[in-house]
Amino acid sequence: MPRSAYLALASAASLLIAAPAFAQSHPESRVVTYGELDLDRAAGADTLIRRIDQAAEAVCGQHDGRTTTRQAMINRQCELEATDNGVADVGHPVVTARYYGSGYAIIEDSADSYDPTLDPASPYYDPTRDPYSPYYVPPK
Repeated sequence: MPRSAYLALASAASLLIAAPAFAQSHPESRVVTYGELDLDRAAGADTLIRRIDQAAEAVCGQHDGRTTTRQAMINRQCELEATDNGVADVGHPVVTARYYGSGYAIIEDSADSYDPTLDPASPYYDPTRDPYSPYYVPPK
């Protein structure tokens, strides 16, 4: 089943990305598909974020041509809110982490959790936190 996200003013059953203040003035929506993306990888998450942002720009009138400064600020706020809502509605930890700039996410499974600071193969590895490392510093 292909995954997709409906942007702005779509039905409640879909992924809703909307800036409430602009519901009356921006009655259109966009569909963002991401079924082919591997959201567990940074490249897939970044691609989805770009797609959500582009759809938010289109829905919020970012490219309406010449506008006043006030209208440009309104459009930008609408875009930011719509993108924030879209990322939140997707609800994937890697997408959320990439969007907010933390760079990595801890994905919890039923039994184990992955923490990149404890993985020697990860660029975020911290030997002072790894109990199997000779550099381990126990918590106080």
